[in-house]
Parts: sequence; C-alpha cells; structure tokens
Amino acid sequence: MRSNSLTYMPALDGLRGLAVTMVFIEHALPGNVFPGGLGVDIFFVISGFLITRILLRQHHKTGRIRLGSFYLKRMLRLYPALLAMVAVFAVLWFTLGVSIRDAVTSWIASLLYVSNIVMAHTAIPMHSLRHTWSLAMEEQFYLVWPILLILFLWAKLPARRSWRSCSQLRPPHSSHSYPGRR
Repeated sequence: MRSNSLTYMPALDGLRGLAVTMVFIEHALPGNVFPGGLGVDIFFVISGFLITRILLRQHHKTGRIRLGSFYLKRMLRLYPALLAMVAVFAVLWFTLGVSIRDAVTSWIASLLYVSNIVMAHTAIPMHSLRHTWSLAMEEQFYLVWPILLILFLWAKLPARRSWRSCSQLRPPHSSHSYPGRR
C-alpha cells in the first residue's frame, strides 16, 4: 500500500463489471432464471473487503479507528446521490398517482437506510425505490462492522482468527494476525 492512499486494484473493477452484468441479465430475463443475486453478493464482498482495508489501515497508522470520521465520510459519499434520487422519484410519484402514505414511507425508508426492513415486514410497496434495499443492507453493515472490528482489535484478537474461531473453520490454537498488528 502507498503511504497516503490504498493501492488501486484493477481486478476489483473486473469483479464489479461482472457483478453489474449479472444483475442486468437477471433483470432482462423473465422468471428469475439467472442468478443475478450473486452479482449483488459480489458487490457486498468487495465493499466489505475495501471497508475492512480502510479501517485496518487507519488502525495501523494511528492505533485507532475513528468512527465519527468513518461515518461522516460514508454519509458524504453516498447521501447526496440518494437525496437526489429520492427527490426525482418524489416528483415522478405525484404524476403516477401513488398514495401519499406509500410514497412518504418509501422516501423515509430509503433515506434512513431501512428499506430492506420495510420491504420484509410490511405490505408497503417501495415502487421505484425498491432497489434501495441493497444500499440499506450495505449501510447497516457499515454501521455494525467497524464497531465489531474495534472490539476484535481491543480484545487483541486478529479479525481473521476471530471469525474463523466463531465458525469453527480453524482450530483455536492457530495464530494469525493482520499486517497492522503491533
């Protein structure tokens, strides 16, 4: 890794392209005959990998993970586009005759990153904002994972070993560490 930024990994662009293609193919073919959800899973894995690298790099450089700055950076990166998209759909929904209750619930669920929960537990259609379920899941991961990683680091357990120990994929006496461990 370079000293002031993460190393660019061109292979990730290839994986992103594959993931987008898989999602497009699934939406283009009727009847769920193509595993486009795997493309979404690929995006989730890439995101988790990159966020973990960012957090571990910060910990390696400073000995800490600053949650406030992490959350602020995520919000500044994602929220402006989300606000613009919800605003466009708000104007369009009024022309489509969607009930105000469903429209407002969809907007709020999208803006609070809980549309996946609303879709799973209510009968409210998300209409044109249905796709925000994956953004909601990603943001929920961003909310929880840094805290778990801090707990792993605080307990002086390498994150890789902690996860493997929990899932019993590796004997507990194995020792692994990440490069940032002191």
